[in-house]
Amino acid sequence: MDSRPSLWSACARLVVLFLLLRGFLCSTDARAGVDILWPAQAPEWGLLLGPGAQRKPEEYRILAQRIQDESPVPLAVGIASFTANWPEPFQMVSALKSFKSQVSERAAEPLAGQRFLVAGHSMAGIIIQELPAHQSIGGVILLGAYPSNDVLRLGQGLRKAGIPTLVVAGEWDGLTRITRVLDTVLECEGLSPGDPNEKRCAKQRVVILPGVNHSDFANGVLQAGDLEGEVDLETAHTEIAKAIAGYWSDVLLDVPGNFNAMHGSHPWKNWVADTQVWAHAWSEAIAMDERACLEAQRKLLPRSTSVRWDVMVRTIESVPGFMLAKPSIEKVSDDHFRVTAIQSQDRPFNPLDLSLQSRAFTRLSCKLKSEEALRAAAQQDVQPRSTISTCGTLNQEIYNDVVSRISLELKHRLHRRGLELIFGEDLPLGDGLRWATRKPERRVELTERRVVVRLPRLQTPANAALQLDGLHYCQFVPPTQLAEWVFFDAFKLLAPAQ
Repeated sequence: MDSRPSLWSACARLVVLFLLLRGFLCSTDARAGVDILWPAQAPEWGLLLGPGAQRKPEEYRILAQRIQDESPVPLAVGIASFTANWPEPFQMVSALKSFKSQVSERAAEPLAGQRFLVAGHSMAGIIIQELPAHQSIGGVILLGAYPSNDVLRLGQGLRKAGIPTLVVAGEWDGLTRITRVLDTVLECEGLSPGDPNEKRCAKQRVVILPGVNHSDFANGVLQAGDLEGEVDLETAHTEIAKAIAGYWSDVLLDVPGNFNAMHGSHPWKNWVADTQVWAHAWSEAIAMDERACLEAQRKLLPRSTSVRWDVMVRTIESVPGFMLAKPSIEKVSDDHFRVTAIQSQDRPFNPLDLSLQSRAFTRLSCKLKSEEALRAAAQQDVQPRSTISTCGTLNQEIYNDVVSRISLELKHRLHRRGLELIFGEDLPLGDGLRWATRKPERRVELTERRVVVRLPRLQTPANAALQLDGLHYCQFVPPTQLAEWVFFDAFKLLAPAQ
C-alpha cells in the first residue's frame, strides 16, 4: 500500500520536468544525430540504440554490429547521439523520427511503426519508456535497465502501450541491481485474467546474462561503481546480441524452430529459465520480510509438548506509538497462551526511485517477549533453548534461512566472489530511547573476506516493574536486505576503486 502524499509526487514531477526543459532550452539544437549500420540487403526492421548517460555513441558501434550480425532479419541498427552525451526525451523522439525516415527510404516496401524497436542502455533505458506514448514502435529493449513504475511514472508510456519488452541485465552489473530486474519477472507471474499488465507481460522476457557487467553494454571500459565482469568483451557482446536475436525470433517473429535450425545451439531459453530461478529465490525473501518478527518471537518460545503458543505481531508505524507499545503474554487457558510482539518498519522515501514496488524497509525493530518471561508465564516444565537467543543469533538464523532458499549456483557465486556476512555480539543498551535510535554497527574485514554486523539489544529481567518485565528488544536486518547481500552487496565492497 502506497501512503506517499500526492504533494510529494507533484513536486517531484515538477523538478524532473524543470530539469528536462532546462536541458532542452539550453541546447542549441534539440535534434539528435543518428549513425546507422546498414544490412547487406534492404532493411526489413530497424533498431535504434540510445547510449547511456555520459557514454559516447562510438562506444556502442561494435555491439551494434554484433546485434546486426546475429539478427534473424535484415536489420538496420542506428545509434543515437545526444547533446553533451546526456539522453533526454526530446532528442530521443527526434532521433527516432529521423531513423524511421532513413530506414524506410532504403526498405523494399513501406515499413510500419511496428517494424521499429528502440533499445536503451542504463539511463537511456529509462528515457525510452515514454516513447511508446508519442511514437508508434514495435517493442523496447532495456539494457542494464528495467521497466519503471516510480512516483514520477516515467515508465507509464511503456506500460500503457503493452508492446513487447525485452529486459537484458548483466550478472555482474554494479550499477543496476539484479533484484530490481527480478522484480520485473515477479510482477508478471500469476496475473489474473483481465489484469492491466496481462498484454504487456505476455510478450515480456527477462534475461540475466552470466559474466556480463554494466560496462559491457558499451565498450567494456569499466565505469565507476561497476563490478568486474567474468567474460571478455567479445563474449559479452555475443551474449547480448544472441539474447536480442533469440527474443526477436521467439517473440517478435514466433519462429523459434527456424531460428534454431539456422543458428544451431542457442542459450536463449536457458537464460530465461535461469533468470526465473533467481527471481523465485528473491520472491521467497520478499515473503519472509513481513514474517521476520513473527519468526523471531517463535524462536524464543520454550520447548514443550503440553503448552500451546499463539504468536501475533502488531505493526506500529508512528515513532511515539512504537515507543509506548509493549509486547504481551495473554493466558487463554492453563496450557494455552497468546503472545503479541510489536514491530516497526523504517521505509525509505525517494521520489526519484525507479522501483516497480516500494522498497522494503531498511530497518526492522522488534519488541519481543523474552524466553525467560515465556517460561515464567507457562509455569510448567518447559525446556529452554539449547543456544542463547541474542539478537545476533536470531539474525544469523534468519540469514541462514534466506541462504538456504537460494540455488546452488547463487551459493557458489557468493562463496567464490563475495564477502561472508557474520552477526557478532549484540550492542546491549539500558533504555528504550537509545535502543530505538541506535544504528547497527558494521565492520568490514577485507583480509578475512567478511563483514561483521552488531545489532542493538535491550533486555529486561522477568521481574522488572512498570510492565517492563521480560522484554527482548532487537533490531533486525530485513530478509530482503539479507537477500540483497547475496545477490549484490556482498560483491560491492570488493569492486575496484575508480
